[in-house]
Amino acid sequence: ESKLRKKQRDAVQSDIIKVGEIEINKSTQSIRIKGQQDADRVELTPIEFKILLMFAKTPGKVFSRDEILNHVWGENIHVYTRSVDTHVSKLRKKITPFSNYIQSVHGSGYRFYVEKNDPLIGTDIGLASNLY
Repeated sequence: ESKLRKKQRDAVQSDIIKVGEIEINKSTQSIRIKGQQDADRVELTPIEFKILLMFAKTPGKVFSRDEILNHVWGENIHVYTRSVDTHVSKLRKKITPFSNYIQSVHGSGYRFYVEKNDPLIGTDIGLASNLY
């Protein structure tokens, strides 16, 4: 029974990615933002969630709009690349005050970038242990 409880606890923890003050729960497709007024749980659309999860798994990597489209919508779906801009804009509004973590890279696309000494998050950005 002890081993089963440990296995269940580990499974629940692997569903959660912590990036500073943002906690991403893969099983409920929602995020929590510490310190936010009202409800600290933020509901995202499935597309917004997939985009945020993709960014959080590989912080610092620049994703082109086409890469985001292929990852989120799939390879054979015809969606305008500018629709990525719309979804990223809505996502940024929902994760305020951490919207600056999703950066536009001129001529390339977007990246997720968190500075280690950011005063909003302190020194622990919590990326290494629970990404996958």
